[in-house]
Amino acid sequence: PKINAWYVHAYTDLGLTSTSYVKADHAIKIEFVGSSSGGITVDSVAGINLQGDINNPNGTTKITSSNGDIKAGSGAVINSKTTELTAKGSIASDAQALRLITSNVTARAGGLVNLDLTAQNASAINANFSAGSGLTVNSNVSLQALGTGTHIKAKQVNINSGGAIGSNNA
Repeated sequence: PKINAWYVHAYTDLGLTSTSYVKADHAIKIEFVGSSSGGITVDSVAGINLQGDINNPNGTTKITSSNGDIKAGSGAVINSKTTELTAKGSIASDAQALRLITSNVTARAGGLVNLDLTAQNASAINANFSAGSGLTVNSNVSLQALGTGTHIKAKQVNINSGGAIGSNNA
């Protein structure tokens, strides 16, 4: 005799993974809603080319290129209370400095570092620099140590400051 059998499959959970990609040369507009400070983190395994402004005046901006350079167009400005830049290659170029409006800056690169600094409503910028080759910094105010240990490390150093470099307490 033939027996009719019913088989029921009962699913208890369902997983879905969605991956989206954004073409790297498209502009990305970022706005903060509901808070006067934000955190911006850009991590790239390739080079980064900043062509516009990053305006995060009360927050922290971290930009890292683990296998390339961080370059900036002539109109690019980063306005951030704390700015952290890390590149396996260079930060900016000999011909074009990266412009920052900041209170605290850390810049580490395997190649050169070229920064044009403007203070955010202060008489000094807290800074820490490390470059595998040349370091060029132009600042409109004094530069003070940020953190502990070595604060300026490079094979060639060129710093122009609108005030002191270091601290009277050193």
